[in-house]
Amino acid sequence: MLRFSSFLFSFLFFYFTFSQIQSLGEPIGFSKKITLPKNGILTPNQNNDVLFDKYHQIALQNHNKMLQYGEPISLAIDFFNEANKQKVNNKNVYHLLIHSSGARSINLIFSDFYLKEGTIMYLFSADKKSYIGAYSSLNNNKSNVLGTELLYSDKIYIEIQEPLENENKSRLTIESVIHGFIDLNEELEKEFGDAGSCNYDVNCSQGDTWQIQRNATVMLLNSSGGFCSGSMINNTSGTEIPYLLTASHCGTNPSAWSFRFRWEAPLNQTHCGTTGTTGNGPTTMVITGAETKAQYNPSDFHLMELNSIPDASWEVYYAGWNRENIPATSGAGIHHPSSDIKKISISSVDYESLHYQWDSGTDSNHWKVYWSEGVTEGGSSGSPIFDQNRRIVGQLTGGASACGSEDQSDFYGKLAVSWEGGGVPSNRLKDWLDPNSTGALVTDASINYALDPYVSGKVLGLDTISCNGTYDLKVIIGNGGVNPLNSATITYNIDGNLNTINWTGSLGLFETDTISIPTLQLSNGQHTLIIEISNPNNNQTDELLSNNSKTKVINAMVNGQDIEFEINFDCYANEFSWKIKNENGEEIISKSGYFGNNEEPYSVIENFCLAPGCYSLEVSDSYGDGLAGGWGCSTEGSFVLRGSYQDTLVELVADSSNFGSLLKKYFCVMNYSGIQEYIQNNIKIYPNPSTDIFYIEGIKNHISIDVYDINGKLRYSQKNSNVDKTKIDVHLEKGVYYVEIINKERKIRKKLIKI
Repeated sequence: MLRFSSFLFSFLFFYFTFSQIQSLGEPIGFSKKITLPKNGILTPNQNNDVLFDKYHQIALQNHNKMLQYGEPISLAIDFFNEANKQKVNNKNVYHLLIHSSGARSINLIFSDFYLKEGTIMYLFSADKKSYIGAYSSLNNNKSNVLGTELLYSDKIYIEIQEPLENENKSRLTIESVIHGFIDLNEELEKEFGDAGSCNYDVNCSQGDTWQIQRNATVMLLNSSGGFCSGSMINNTSGTEIPYLLTASHCGTNPSAWSFRFRWEAPLNQTHCGTTGTTGNGPTTMVITGAETKAQYNPSDFHLMELNSIPDASWEVYYAGWNRENIPATSGAGIHHPSSDIKKISISSVDYESLHYQWDSGTDSNHWKVYWSEGVTEGGSSGSPIFDQNRRIVGQLTGGASACGSEDQSDFYGKLAVSWEGGGVPSNRLKDWLDPNSTGALVTDASINYALDPYVSGKVLGLDTISCNGTYDLKVIIGNGGVNPLNSATITYNIDGNLNTINWTGSLGLFETDTISIPTLQLSNGQHTLIIEISNPNNNQTDELLSNNSKTKVINAMVNGQDIEFEINFDCYANEFSWKIKNENGEEIISKSGYFGNNEEPYSVIENFCLAPGCYSLEVSDSYGDGLAGGWGCSTEGSFVLRGSYQDTLVELVADSSNFGSLLKKYFCVMNYSGIQEYIQNNIKIYPNPSTDIFYIEGIKNHISIDVYDINGKLRYSQKNSNVDKTKIDVHLEKGVYYVEIINKERKIRKKLIKI
């Protein structure tokens, strides 16, 4: 792209008054020396459950994926008339308490917003655990409005600090309070991961080849209590204008909206299609306010211009676009589901052209997209869908995909339709994204770097199960600059041992190459792998160094055992989840989010590695009927957990499939080296067949001996014995039974025949 000239940049810097929050320390109100008012503005009572049901029904009726988290409560109160005023250190300091009883969060919309230069504003929770600010004259805008970020409390203070000479020179009207009725943040330190467990953080391996496009997606907080997503988008003029594309149904008049950039999990704190706590990302990259340029309901687009240019240090990406009405063959959506940190969904099939319930007629205004990995949720509305060439072709309206319904589709308003829209500048894209009328069908992203070699966060081979400490790894390098990358030095450092690979090739913009690392043989335990790229094109300047290095932690297991978990679902696989915990109750591995809700039954086999020791398997069913089918489903499910020699560790047979909501089974994994022969030859059960009495010989200190019939029903149990020869008296009907013997080293299953 063309770089700004000094004059042009200075002009744009002046024109786009910086509406970003300044870091000026804590509010004065945090000081114990300040007396805060006990009374203030009490909003009308709200019922959170009623509000949730109300907006849930609206979302279902409108078929969109905006997340409504709050209810606007109109106030229209002059702050300076209501606030408590005191003089502190030659300043006027004002405080006003806002109380919205039972609110999960509060944020404010100000009208007639104007702060005199030198005057600043904070918002903070009444318990003084969190604050937002400082807002200043840099946040003034021609609309004279401001929307704030959220504070997770039902009592907050507004604080104004002004020099004495600024008295009566600022204006501040509280237009509305947004009463949050969804618990987005149960504690002030949020356990990020509100999105479903089948979602993938954008910094998971699924997003490795989308790391640059990732920086285009933005989380939006509108002035009506809703969350959406959007994307920065490029234009053909050769200069970066802060245009943002989102969905029309996310709202109008964005002058009081808030825009959060680069909210994503760090590479070492991601969760990739699993449950768990995701690492927090930065929350300070925020811009307030924008101006609508064009909006059109049939294709559900809203183009706006932000009140300020995002700071260069945020590395924001202005995405390219494609306005051709040709289905993409693959692509990705990058979004903020459930107001969570940034996620990615991957599509590996052709997009389909058709109309959506949103359309008033039968015109094909939307792309229908199926996912191979990931889904979208409430809060994803307005997020971009990219084609196989990494250009935006639409923004999300809605759809049925969700965790448990991964096989369902989503619908994106076509950029091809939005281009001409309703035929005038206020409802079409062409005037803004192609201001010089070049007629371009496609435009690539604005790229700020001539040469930018990078290392992908994805290391191939780490996902492969290794129970012997052997790893054959491959790393991915790429080029994020406009000039070709022809050579580079790749180093990989494992626990301080440095190795070098001299790479040559030819990578254009966004192209990647995969490089094999010689086989690693690691000892048991944790290891650190650091991969770096340097010396591009014989030491030419690398214009972005922050993406040159990636660190991976490898938990090697030398004497681990291959475990196989075969699950035969009923018709409701989406209800099923499982986890394995060690003897200390620590979760080792878990899985949920299987697709299938009243669908054809199917089976999966999960493979993983466990170290020798004892564990618990916990399986859950969200409906509460196990794998028993029902509601028109005649299939009863089952599962079996097997060890390295296909020995059964845990089993649920079909006749016992209705385990309710939770089933917990204990098992042990042994070190099989030299043990298999011992199992076969040293464990004796006699007489077998027998009438009633059997003897088990060759195993001491057993935890349990259990006898099951062929339907999996427990018929006899004996606990804790340290004798070498154990007598069991079963008194059962004639037939075939199975005895399971568990001690601290292993679990053995053998057949009994009762005659």
